[in-house]
Amino acid sequence: VITVTTLTGNAEQERGITATNATRTSGAEVSLDVIVNVFSVVADGEVTFTTNGGGVHIRDVAVVGEMMSLNANTITARIVETAYYDLSGRMAGRDFESLRQGAYIQKTTYDNGAVLVKKFLKPTN
Repeated sequence: VITVTTLTGNAEQERGITATNATRTSGAEVSLDVIVNVFSVVADGEVTFTTNGGGVHIRDVAVVGEMMSLNANTITARIVETAYYDLSGRMAGRDFESLRQGAYIQKTTYDNGAVLVKKFLKPTN
């Protein structure tokens, strides 16, 4: 499963993304608002994302292992802990607001044992 969070690059024109080798399972095709696009990969190989003819801002990209579909346990799982690490793997803290500007790794642990890890940039506070 690949989740891509986007926002149109034009406040007056709805825009979105499409994918090759992946099927949209959630999220509007186009919108003026932030879209959380969820895609299931169809087959091993490359997945390519394309805009529908205009610019979009990519806010976040998350790739979740070899999950083939979402199940009820994944959807209803609650976050047990969120921790932030610098790119060297050192603990940077547990409070997002206290992090300085920079690149971080976020590790989210759920009550069903699942762990989601993603890299992100934190802008100026």
